[in-house]
Amino acid sequence: TFLSPTFVVRDFGDSMSDAFMMDKYCTAFYSTKDKDSNQSGAFGLGRLASLSLSATYTIACYQNGKRRGYSVFINGDGLPELVRTNNRDTDEPDGVEVSVPVQEKDIPSFEDALKRGLKYYPTKPVVKGKAGFKFEECRRTLTNDNWYVDSSLDRPIAIGGIYSYALESDNIPDLTPTQSNLLKSNLGLTLIFSPDELVPQVSRQ
Repeated sequence: TFLSPTFVVRDFGDSMSDAFMMDKYCTAFYSTKDKDSNQSGAFGLGRLASLSLSATYTIACYQNGKRRGYSVFINGDGLPELVRTNNRDTDEPDGVEVSVPVQEKDIPSFEDALKRGLKYYPTKPVVKGKAGFKFEECRRTLTNDNWYVDSSLDRPIAIGGIYSYALESDNIPDLTPTQSNLLKSNLGLTLIFSPDELVPQVSRQ
């Protein structure tokens, strides 16, 4: 909210060990998911994405009755670094909480990104701090086994697992004229892939 400009995500999964946090968390491209094609992600970058929003953020790992706190920041060499800030008993369930400071002017952008970015999650998170928040819904008008048309979209996308990616015909080689025209249309064409079939183009964004 505008009174507390912090973006907080709390999950209730297996959490992360202290050894992983201290030794691997800040290692870009390291992933524990890269051997499982059924898991989304696996690029080893998502956990550090918060540094694109803030020069520092905090993590709380709840595991086996302990709460371990960490601070992640950009060090003097311009690299991500992590320090442990506390370790105490807790009765909170296992999981992870990430807290990222945000600017007030960016709050509407966060709302829009959540509505669109989590649209394809089969299990939606509970959103607190914003009354009346609703996720976007797909409006399928044509459908097939590996594609459909979503009339709520004005651009073509690809879905790999739970993530969606913009499709730009200029960046895809060997397209036929028909395929290129489809991707340049505003029909909301949606192509479906398994998580390991898509490799997003790397960019500074």
